[in-house]
Order: sequence, then C-alpha cells, then structure tokens
Amino acid sequence: MKISGGKFAQQAVLALSDGTLHLDAHLAKAGKVITMDNLRLSRGQAAFTGQASWNSTVGAPLTSTASYTTSTFRHFCTLRVPT
Repeated sequence: MKISGGKFAQQAVLALSDGTLHLDAHLAKAGKVITMDNLRLSRGQAAFTGQASWNSTVGAPLTSTASYTTSTFRHFCTLRVPT
C-alpha cells in the first residue's frame, strides 16, 4: 500500500496478492470528492473491475460502474445511489 498527498488531495494505491487471487485499487480524494478510478479483483481468467465516485456533500449521489469478466462472459453494471 502506498499513500501520498497533502492537506487537500491524497492518493492511495493498494496491491494485494496471494499468488492466485489479486486485488489492485487506486483511490484519490480531492476536496469533498473521493474516487476509486481503478479496481481490479482477479483469479485465473475471471476478473471484477470497477470505478466509483462519491461526493461527501450532503445530497450528492454515489456513482459506480463495474464489470465482471470470465473467458466466455462479460457483464456491466452501473449504480447511482442518491444520498
């Protein structure tokens, strides 16, 4: 895990693996907005990827997009949750 930034903007990179299962994520915070612009969870040929954005201002929605892929199947999902 690597964390960098200052008072107004921070970034974090997370990379975990046990040899078969892999998790990679990149998160950033700027002002009141937190974004996860790269998430990948994989095992063999299967992978779950996604991104999300959350504005901590009251009433702002959480928005995320994800896809799941295997060697023969790919599914996309978009989620928008009002707060």
